[in-house]
Amino acid sequence: MKLPNAAKGISKIFTAEILSIIGVIVIGISSIVIILSAGNIDYKTALESPTGGVLIGLIIAIIAGITVLASAILSIVGIFQAGKDERSFKIALYLMIADVVLTIVIGIIANAMGIKDLGSSISSVIELFVTIYVIKGIVGLANTLNNPEIANKGTSYIKSLVAVFIAEIITRFISTFTQNQIAQNISLTLTIIIVIISLAKYFIYLSLLSKTKKMLAE
Repeated sequence: MKLPNAAKGISKIFTAEILSIIGVIVIGISSIVIILSAGNIDYKTALESPTGGVLIGLIIAIIAGITVLASAILSIVGIFQAGKDERSFKIALYLMIADVVLTIVIGIIANAMGIKDLGSSISSVIELFVTIYVIKGIVGLANTLNNPEIANKGTSYIKSLVAVFIAEIITRFISTFTQNQIAQNISLTLTIIIVIISLAKYFIYLSLLSKTKKMLAE
């Protein structure tokens, strides 16, 4: 094993992504349970005075939140470890720290100014660059170990990731600033396509991490 720090780090990042997927799925299940259990009750009222089914949904949501938090912590530790062998991971770590700080600061400012979703929009951009630099780190590791297959796959993934992100921005712009029915239909169709592509990209990312784990274990 030539790069032990990177091997440990990538393994943790891979596990973190699995936990993240589980967390997202569980959050979706909890939302469905709460909505179905609430029935005709107002959603806010259901949360303030939970019934049995709603309470179960809330417990599931808490478990999901813990899973997502564990995923985030594991990801940070993994990126920190991998950064000892490849500089790009260090940049990804700095961006993650900046994301937390900016989210808090901008959230406070945005609430004071009455601007909605500003913090989440900036956070989305930073998260994109975090992923890009993690993949650049993988490409760097692959080049160091003379593995052109993983290096090329990582480079292609970065291009696809940026393309999907730009498409998402265009789709949101169309949805927000156009009231034309045809434009709305186009936006909806694009959104569905983007969701499908995004899911595919997510699993390709997991595949890339898995192959990188095997490469580093050799």
